[in-house]
Order: sequence, then structure tokens, then C-alpha cells
Amino acid sequence: MVFKKKEDFFTLIQQARKAATHPVTKGYSNQLEPNLYQTFYKDMYEPNKKHYCPEEVAAFLNTQQDLFTESNWVIMSVCKLTPAYNDLFISKIEKYAGLYGWVPVRKKLSAVCNDKILAAAKTANEKELQYIMGLVKQYFEPVEAEPELAKHMQTFYLNSHQYTKLLQLLEHGTVAAIHAPMFVYNITVQKDVDDDELSRAETLMRTLVAQDASYNNLTVLAHVLYIRNKSTEALSITEKALGVPDVSDPSFAEGLRRSILDIGIL
Repeated sequence: MVFKKKEDFFTLIQQARKAATHPVTKGYSNQLEPNLYQTFYKDMYEPNKKHYCPEEVAAFLNTQQDLFTESNWVIMSVCKLTPAYNDLFISKIEKYAGLYGWVPVRKKLSAVCNDKILAAAKTANEKELQYIMGLVKQYFEPVEAEPELAKHMQTFYLNSHQYTKLLQLLEHGTVAAIHAPMFVYNITVQKDVDDDELSRAETLMRTLVAQDASYNNLTVLAHVLYIRNKSTEALSITEKALGVPDVSDPSFAEGLRRSILDIGIL
């Protein structure tokens, strides 16, 4: 038996009670017959059928009196929705979670937030970004919220072409360093990234490699050096990356090494 302090014990009870109110899945019936699902839904899974656009989904949902039935929820959960139906889902999110559990509801919320982020990025709408970040913090558990927030911030700043701001999030620790390799790589492959931003990306990756010479950090630093025409150093860093033990998939570094050697720097 493991003994706990009184305060820790009460915390454990509160966590257990909270978990009990957030069941993994519920509300789904194993008794439904296929004919209870609308033809609209079944048609989507027939071979060679097109994917229904949000407006077609909305036209169907507009004919439904109860959007909380299982068949209608399944349609809403798997289909891309119009902005109006995304907002309706958010406004009723607690009810959907109460009926069908938080796991599928959070999965849908992630997709809805992504749609909203892409729309907000078109006008660099920071206010909308903050609203979406608030939704994630409110409805995701902390361990899930952190990568979700990072994902949406990357999408927003990449699609609004604010690469410097994305780098600043990493430099200031607003986004965890674990996300840096993917962020930096995605910045460097943008067509409109400038040399100042590439220089800043290089400096950031050098700092991170000094702190943690992981495979991901090393390969992205090598990639940045390569596209900045520092191929000799890029090759050296790539060799270090390939020397990191127990890397499950070294294909990125191997491909980079071949690219560097192909340009004949040796």
C-alpha cells in the first residue's frame, strides 16, 4: 500500500471525480440497423463516390429536426462543416460530450479549430486566434492541449506568412522546443521566406542543438545550412545526426546526405 499526504489524497479524489464526468465514449448504440442511417451518410462510403462539400452537408442538416441524434452526430463528426455549423457545434459542445463522450467531441473540436485557424490566417486575425486558443485550453486536458495549441499556432502563422513571429514563439519559449524542428522545417520550405528569416532559423537551431543534439534537431539544422549554401558544414552535421543511436527512421538525414554529396562539395 502506498500512503499519501492528506492534500495529495484530496487532489487524487478530485481528479477521479473529474475523470468520471468525462467518459471516453458513450451514447453509441450497437443495436442500430444500417437503414437507420440516412442515404446521404451511406453514399459517402460507396466506391468512387465524391466527398460531400460543407454546403451539401449543411443542406442535409437543415432538413433535420434533431441534430443530437446519433446518426446526425456521426455525420457532423466526420464531415467538414460550414462556419455556421462549426459555430453551432461549439455552442452545443457540452451537450454533445454529455451524449457521446469527450474523445470524439475533442477530435471534432480539433478539426473545427483547424478550419477556423485557416480562415483567420487569411486576414491575420489575431483576435480569432486567441479565441481558438481559448477553446483548446477550455476543452482539452492540459497534456492534450499543449500539442494542440502548438499545431494551431503553426498553422496560423505559416498560412498568414508571419514566419518571424513563429520563430519568436520558439525563441521566447512560448512554444516548447520539441516542436522546433517541424516548425523550422516548415518555415524553410515556404516560397516567400527571406534570408533574414533563414538566418534566424539557423541561429535558433544552433542554440537548440547545443542544448540537445537530438536526431531531429541535428537534421533540421543541417537542412537549414544546406539551403543557405553552407554545404560542407551541413554534411558534417548530417553525419552527426546519422551517428545518433536508436533512430527509428534515418531516411531524412540519409536523403539530405545524398543531396549534399550530389552537388560535389568534396
